[in-house]
Amino acid sequence: MFAYGQFGSGFTLSSPGALAIRFGNLVARRGEGFTLNMRRVSGRDAYGNPRYSESSAELQGFVEEEGDTRRGPSGERRGGKLLLYLPLWSPVEEGDTVEAHGATWTVGAVTRNRAYASAEAVRRGS
Repeated sequence: MFAYGQFGSGFTLSSPGALAIRFGNLVARRGEGFTLNMRRVSGRDAYGNPRYSESSAELQGFVEEEGDTRRGPSGERRGGKLLLYLPLWSPVEEGDTVEAHGATWTVGAVTRNRAYASAEAVRRGS
């Protein structure tokens, strides 16, 4: 859950509002679990190229799947979109991958409002 005393912009202590805390409590009671795989820049090598560190976290949120099936010359292919509604302090960013509903999804857009963070992901592979 949220750790009080995190630093915001300008090093002022900030905490989430009442709506965000209520949503976080609701997710803790009724949310669905999934795995978030993160890849973050951890530094630079001697040539100036970025170094990455990879980690994964088990998160909870509300997950909504919009699936579709397409037929092509190579056979049937599953596609679709996954909508995630997460607590405001979730570490999700664009480019992360999500393992949910028996598939792997790539996170595209992440938006945050006063109560929650929402992420849209598309299915990877077939």
